[in-house]
Amino acid sequence: GIGGRAGFELGFPFFWAPRNDLGVIVTPIYDKNRGFRIAGQVDYLLGEDSGGLIAGTYVNDQTASPQTPYSENRWAFLIEHDQFLPRGWRAKVNVKAISDNAFPNDFDEYGVFRRSLFLRSQAFVFKTFGASGRAGFVGSLNYADELQNPLGLDRDKTLLHRLPDLSARLLPGPMAGFAKLGILPSFDTQYSYFFQRDNPESVDPTAPLGPDLSFLDAGIDPR
Repeated sequence: GIGGRAGFELGFPFFWAPRNDLGVIVTPIYDKNRGFRIAGQVDYLLGEDSGGLIAGTYVNDQTASPQTPYSENRWAFLIEHDQFLPRGWRAKVNVKAISDNAFPNDFDEYGVFRRSLFLRSQAFVFKTFGASGRAGFVGSLNYADELQNPLGLDRDKTLLHRLPDLSARLLPGPMAGFAKLGILPSFDTQYSYFFQRDNPESVDPTAPLGPDLSFLDAGIDPR
């Protein structure tokens, strides 16, 4: 590959399937500007239905300096897992993490996140009940990494994450005792705990604009 931002790079992927339900790809990459980088990916199956993907990369970036908003140790990893559990329960995990906000712009493999305001990670378990599946329960953990500022002014610590977020729901439908009245009962309830990495009590969101203004974010889904 060759590009105006990344320069010239050359990678040689090595594929290994130690078992029928496991595939491994390891790719050493030489980047003319940034040095040597290693990328890896593991695809796996667990049983007949469950499985996932784990991928990551690491580089000791030769372009890093005291003037850049990131250190020389740069990395990224992704985890996607789908697990079928006993009694009709199912769990999914989708985790994304990068070392710095400039990572999607510097490495094409993660360029899909260049227009993302937040890098979202989520884990949740769910189940539907009854023959019609009208009733259901979902429990989730929602965490995000803010990508809007490429400089060292990352606002991650003031984001409000949902750890956890629980909801139960019954979709509208016929129910004994209500059908003759023409009523289709439904039910919906939700509980969210908003978690913050840092206490922003010292930040004044009403402060006038100025060089010392600190921006307090309301969260990944402000209301």
